[in-house]
Amino acid sequence: MEAKQILKNTLALILLLSLALLTAGCAAKKEQTPPLESKVERPALDRGPRYCLWLLVVKDNKDLAEVKNKLAQKTPFALVVREMLAKSSRNNLSSLDCMAARDLEPWLLKIAQGLGIGEVSSPFTWDQGTAFIMRTTDIYRRQGRMLYDQGKYLAAEAMFTKDLALHPDSAPMWQIMGMSKAARGDQEGALKALEKAVRYAPRDAGILQDLATTLVYLGEPEKAVPIFERALDISPQNVLITSNLAWALALANQNLDRAEDLAMRAVERNPNRARFWSTLGLVQQKQGDHGAALLSLHQAARLNPADSTNQQRILNSLMALGPDSLKGLTHDEKPSLSKTLAQKPRAKVKASPVKPEKKTKASVPKPEKPVTQKVKKPSKDKKPTSAKGKRDYFLQVSSFRRLDLAQRDVRKWRRLKVGAWLDTFTAKDGSTWITVVLGPYPSLDKARKMGRRFKKDHRTKSFRIFSRPRGWRPHSPA
Repeated sequence: MEAKQILKNTLALILLLSLALLTAGCAAKKEQTPPLESKVERPALDRGPRYCLWLLVVKDNKDLAEVKNKLAQKTPFALVVREMLAKSSRNNLSSLDCMAARDLEPWLLKIAQGLGIGEVSSPFTWDQGTAFIMRTTDIYRRQGRMLYDQGKYLAAEAMFTKDLALHPDSAPMWQIMGMSKAARGDQEGALKALEKAVRYAPRDAGILQDLATTLVYLGEPEKAVPIFERALDISPQNVLITSNLAWALALANQNLDRAEDLAMRAVERNPNRARFWSTLGLVQQKQGDHGAALLSLHQAARLNPADSTNQQRILNSLMALGPDSLKGLTHDEKPSLSKTLAQKPRAKVKASPVKPEKKTKASVPKPEKPVTQKVKKPSKDKKPTSAKGKRDYFLQVSSFRRLDLAQRDVRKWRRLKVGAWLDTFTAKDGSTWITVVLGPYPSLDKARKMGRRFKKDHRTKSFRIFSRPRGWRPHSPA
């Protein structure tokens, strides 16, 4: 009786230690660390052969009959365990552990030695219930991950397939199978594997993101958007998912305003990630703001010069703007943002005088609802350079060293139905500043009147008026 009690206590301890590691109803977060794999990192000891045993205990007679029937029909043991636990986690228990032969009770070792990998024992009585044991292994999983890390994807997938035959409900294995297929260009195969991973771990944000990304690569961003949304609901602080949702929205041409907000949020939280700047540039291209897109894509290129996709996007924006709109981008005026992001923003500074532009025929899109009244007389302070001698007036209301802060200020003005633009200038100390410019206004009096109104309404603390030939626009529209 004493030996029997010791045996019972030993099995109970094994059950309690490993029950939480592999239950069919475990949360997706636990799915990310497979229980079989948790034993891999332990130092190897000379304790004899290792046995990985999966225990299922059923206490209800009806459930017992169902288990026997399913096993007789060759239903995988893992799926039987999942179903029994889903029916009743109180009456049905499960545990899995890998132990050295010397650590097993003699009678349990005898059962294990009589089983091949994947075989299930005959039922036996245990703690007022009936137990089944399947012998499994983690060797396929460990070998597959090693091959995957070495870039030997086909060989890795062969190992993953053997592991999934033993554990067909392992979401992490289906996920890495999908990633392996995607790595060698089999996006269709990756999609099928990741769909199975989601079936067994529907609230794993990482798996959902991999599935959505695969759909985008298959040319179906519309289907990817709701999956990215689900992933973001589960993990709202995940910056990568935030940026990728903006990416999918842009490619699907859906809700571009929200896409811009998401992309800006990702850039603000991690300004040193080239991928996030490139996504922001893509969204701005879709909105038609190619000047702003060039600034974002320029920053992405500084962080990752080898990104060919980003280089193509820069070329697309340059072609969209045309040569006339780019004449003002001299070597002295090109934005240099790599240093500015690391510095604290300064709210407002006095800009150095901007030299008048030469004749240009701007083809940049005009701001929203601009004021286009005729001016009777040209400015007296500067010599007219346009054909008719007419000039437009602008208000510079703020300056920033960080692009994201300047773009946020532009969005504030646009929500007020005010034409707002971004421009850049280089100060005497060589630093680059990004300015927010309002206009155009048809006369100096009109510009002064609007500036005073904005100041009175506390929308700006100060402003500076400057004029340009009629038709001129800032180099980088926001």
